[in-house]
Amino acid sequence: MISRRVKTAFGYSVIAICGVCIIVFIVIAKSRMRKGVESVSESEFFSTSGVPIRIYSAERMDHITGKIAISAFRDIGLYDRIKIRDAINALSLSSDELFRTIPFGLDRVGKMAVLVNCLVHNLAPYGPNGSGPVMTWKYLNCDDYAGVLYQYLQLLLIDDAEDVEFFILGFSGGYIYDHAQVVLSTRGQTLLLDPTYGIAALITQDELLDGRPVSPDRLATFYSYWYAEGQSGLRRDYLRVVESLRYGFYRRDWLWYMYKNDKKTLYKPF
Repeated sequence: MISRRVKTAFGYSVIAICGVCIIVFIVIAKSRMRKGVESVSESEFFSTSGVPIRIYSAERMDHITGKIAISAFRDIGLYDRIKIRDAINALSLSSDELFRTIPFGLDRVGKMAVLVNCLVHNLAPYGPNGSGPVMTWKYLNCDDYAGVLYQYLQLLLIDDAEDVEFFILGFSGGYIYDHAQVVLSTRGQTLLLDPTYGIAALITQDELLDGRPVSPDRLATFYSYWYAEGQSGLRRDYLRVVESLRYGFYRRDWLWYMYKNDKKTLYKPF
């Protein structure tokens, strides 16, 4: 018979081995994370995260659609529902190339939301706030991007109000610093939309905040400013967000606020 002392020693050995495996996994994940953040080339980032970077600049979006320029949305503004709806419909008719690059299926509302997310991302590069109407600003910040996307969704999803829910999540601290993203849920699926960086991910709010990794086949990026002058800092932050999604770095204590049904709920006393 195996003595109790031997069994105990064996048990401790198994626990020690498991602990070492966990530590090795964390070290590898962090090294991949650092490599991704410090990477300056598309190919290096692709090999690190498994997520391709697709460049869909405003000029490329205009070329794809051929019917309505991204800049036209600035002239329409944020409040004319009929003109915005017609412009989005015209945009969607010629966006097959964009949708073919998304590695996961989308329902009707999801397709519209991803398209509008790309549109908002291309309205202006990241930078300081301007003055006057937001659609006339030369630059937008993450709250501005999220707010414009939220307004578009409000106007476009009036007829789907019973089947669709969407809200803004604001984050503070953690690996992605201060940031804002939009969650949209239909009866069929839930999407995380990041108009600052042109990101769409198939993940629920709870999965996100519980640190569930997003596999490459559930993550699409359409970041437009990879080669833009003066945007190298933003490129680094973009990589941080994608890596945080890809490897499940999000945490609940990062959550700062939720903006839903035109009401803001604070989770941190800022």
